[in-house]
Amino acid sequence: MRAGAIATAAAAAGVLWVGLSAQQEMLPKPGPGSGITKVMGAVDISNTPDVRVTQMPPISISNPPFVRKGARYVLTWSDGGTEEVLVAEIGQDGWVQVESRRTRWVNLRLARSVEAGR
Repeated sequence: MRAGAIATAAAAAGVLWVGLSAQQEMLPKPGPGSGITKVMGAVDISNTPDVRVTQMPPISISNPPFVRKGARYVLTWSDGGTEEVLVAEIGQDGWVQVESRRTRWVNLRLARSVEAGR
């Protein structure tokens, strides 16, 4: 009996959706065609199995192959600003420790361009 009620509700919702999507204008008050509709009733979803995503392999993005420790680079960021840095350490996933105005870690993957400094 419960499956029949769910099927009937789903069919009614489908007919209502087709009717509403065929209308071309929006009404100024709540109701069909206005985009604001009150839905009454409840749908019980029970006895459904849990879905779990496990054992995903770790993702690692290699550093740009041309970046070397001790080299200078001019970084152009997404906002158009540029910055000259000296690479002090090379980390993983695009991260490098740089020295410019202060020592910090930056991710070269976020730079719009990386060019060899002078």
